[in-house]
Formats: sequence, C-alpha cells, structure tokens
Amino acid sequence: MIGFGFVGDALLKALGIGFPAFRIAGGLLLLQVGFNMVFAKETGTTKLAPDERSAATLADDPSVFPLAIPIITGPGALTTIVAIVSKQHESVLDSALVVLVAIVVLAITFLTMRAAQPLTKFLGPTGVNAVGRVMGIVVAAIAIQLIVDGIEQLLPQLVRLAR
Repeated sequence: MIGFGFVGDALLKALGIGFPAFRIAGGLLLLQVGFNMVFAKETGTTKLAPDERSAATLADDPSVFPLAIPIITGPGALTTIVAIVSKQHESVLDSALVVLVAIVVLAITFLTMRAAQPLTKFLGPTGVNAVGRVMGIVVAAIAIQLIVDGIEQLLPQLVRLAR
C-alpha cells in the first residue's frame, strides 16, 4: 500500500486510468463482497488453487485469507494514499508522516485480525453470521459511497469534455 502510494499516481496515469474510474471499479467489486456477506455466499475460497487453499487453511495468520489483502489495501485505501501522497510533495517530513500513519493503521488492522479468533469463539456461529450480515450492509454502503464519489468526480470531467 505504501509503495503504491508513491508510484500509484504515475502507474494509473501510464495506464490511462483516472481516480474516478478506479473508485467506481473498486466500489463495484466491494459491492459484490458486501452482497456475498449479506446473503452468506462464498467469497472465492472454493476457487483457490490447491496450494493457495492449503496455505489459507493451515496458516494461523488471518491475513492469509484470500480476501484480507484486497480488503485491507483495496481501491479505497489505495486511492486515498495516492491522493494524499500526491498532495504531499512539499517535504520529506510530510511523506514520512503519511508512511507512519499507514503503518499505524496496518498495525491496528493486524491486531484486530489477531483478536478475531477469540471473538468468533465468544459469538458462536449464530453471532458470527448475524455480525457478518450486518457488516455486509456496511461494506455495501461503503461500496456505494465509493461509486458515488467516483461519479461525482467524473461528472465535472465529462462536462469539461462536452464544452
């Protein structure tokens, strides 16, 4: 995520991808994840290669789960860090602060994921399913907001092109 923050703007420009398109695409993908959570559908673990499946099931690290990395450093996070880094070309201190904040957020995420197993035991299957479905609605709302933000950013660009 940090690396993408520094090279993402150039990479997206080289590919001809604007932030609005990146947000809309990320929002659509996240919306599918939200729907899968609400309707308790599989999110891709059944389509893993055998070595990926064994790594995901054997590892004691929750970040190995196939959706962990795309959700932690998804389009919203990547777009945000690229936008912040591109605005902070003023000093090395500004860039260092962005990196520090990203590391703190990732550390908090790691600690939260490490606490997931005891929380799962406490809630039980019914509690986990209920929380998962409610969180699916939250994820879907975040996805819609990403799409709306992307469309709002895209509209002024389209108006300028029409002139």
